[in-house]
Amino acid sequence: MAQSSDTENGPATQRALDKVIAVATSDDEILTTEMYTRLLHLAAVVDPLNPDPADLVQEAIARTLRRGHLTELHGPEAYLARVIIRLASNRRRHILRSARAIERVCDELRVNGCSSNDYSSDALGDLVSLKPSERAILYLRVVEGRNFSEIGQILGLKEVAARQRASRAMNRLRSHFDSE
Repeated sequence: MAQSSDTENGPATQRALDKVIAVATSDDEILTTEMYTRLLHLAAVVDPLNPDPADLVQEAIARTLRRGHLTELHGPEAYLARVIIRLASNRRRHILRSARAIERVCDELRVNGCSSNDYSSDALGDLVSLKPSERAILYLRVVEGRNFSEIGQILGLKEVAARQRASRAMNRLRSHFDSE
C-alpha cells in the first residue's frame, strides 16, 4: 500500500495518488508510485492552463488501467507520458474550438469588447500557444536534460523528429521575444 506520508507536492497530491493506487494491483502500485511525481511535472508543463495537473495524470493512469495492467506495458512511463500529452492536446483543441465559436458569436452580434478568451494576454504568452508535445519536448530537454534519443523514445518519435520539433518550438519562442 502507499505510504501515508505526503509527497513532495503536498497532501492533495498524495490523496490523488491514493485514488489511482486504489484501483491498481500491487505491481501497478509500485510503478505508479515511482512515476507519479515525474508524470505530474510533465503534466504541469504540457497543460499549463490546467489548475490541477494531478487530474491529467489520474486520467491518463485510469485510462491505461482500463486497458490492462501497467506491468504489461513495455515502457509504462513513456506510454503514460504520451497519454498525458494526447489528453492535453485534446483539452487545448477543445479550448481553441470554444474560443473560435465565441469569436463567431461575437462577430455576428457585433458586441464591442467581447473577448474570445483571456489566454492570449496570459503571461505565459507563446509558451501556451505551443503544442503540448512541443512543450513536453522542451521540458524533457531543458529541465530534465534528456538527449533527443531519449526524448524520441519517451514520445514515440524518431530522434531527428524530436530534434526538429524542439528547434521549431525554440525558434517560435525566440521570435516572440525578439518582437517585443
